Amino acid sequence: MMRAHLQRLAAALSGLLRESEGFTLWLEAERTDFVRFNHGKVRQAGEVKQAYLDLRLIRGKRQATQQLSLSGGMRIWRWSRPRCRHCARRLSRCRTIPSCC
Repeated sequence: MMRAHLQRLAAALSGLLRESEGFTLWLEAERTDFVRFNHGKVRQAGEVKQAYLDLRLIRGKRQATQQLSLSGGMRIWRWSRPRCRHCARRLSRCRTIPSCC
């Protein structure tokens, strides 16, 4: 499921860039179950979900990188797609790549 979302994001970003521009996307995600013990008894059981999406925009020898911290299950994609599009649009309008998106 994550792969499909990442592919849709990549397709959306591809349409925003000029011919001489490119990008990379890197997704790191983890889902971990954990249990905390104290004096031999279970004190806390839980689950951690976290993900980071790195967007690197490339024009010639210049690059700009944006890392997005994602949380909240699949609704993360509703937020990450507009944010990545915004960053790509800014890059496409600039003569030089901004130091930060």
